[in-house]
Amino acid sequence: MITAREVAAHDWQIWRDLRLAALRESPNAFGETLDHAMARPESEWIRLAVAPKDSTLRPLLVERDGRPVGIALVELEMPRAKLYAMWVAPEARRLGAGGALVATAVRVATAASATELVLRVSETQPEAFSLYRKFGFVEAGDREPLRDGSEVQAQTMSCLLRSRYAA
Repeated sequence: MITAREVAAHDWQIWRDLRLAALRESPNAFGETLDHAMARPESEWIRLAVAPKDSTLRPLLVERDGRPVGIALVELEMPRAKLYAMWVAPEARRLGAGGALVATAVRVATAASATELVLRVSETQPEAFSLYRKFGFVEAGDREPLRDGSEVQAQTMSCLLRSRYAA
């Protein structure tokens, strides 16, 4: 069974370990590098998980049969929200974990009254493009370098929430 939820304070090590696994397994899928993430002090990882409810950051966790298999991060920059740092372990791909994370991100952004959810997708991740399109995301703007000095390009995608989820 696949379930996705917001991270609880006691999940900080799980979130950190999955983030580091993501950066090891898919280094060209993220703007952050493994070296940068590994240099973060423990206090930053803890602060992410125990952020007060008025924080703009909402870390997400997806589990398969109770075992953590993926993460994502929603940042509320009203009136829009950003989805990033999304990753699912290879053994849990194509089982609904990615979709559960996106659906949870949409729910979190909508609950916060965001009108748009945006993300960036690395050109090295064609499966991610397909997943996001299923949730109504469309390409927005030109492709840009994934990070400074990278030859890998990333595409911004956007999903309007108000028109899709308005009551």
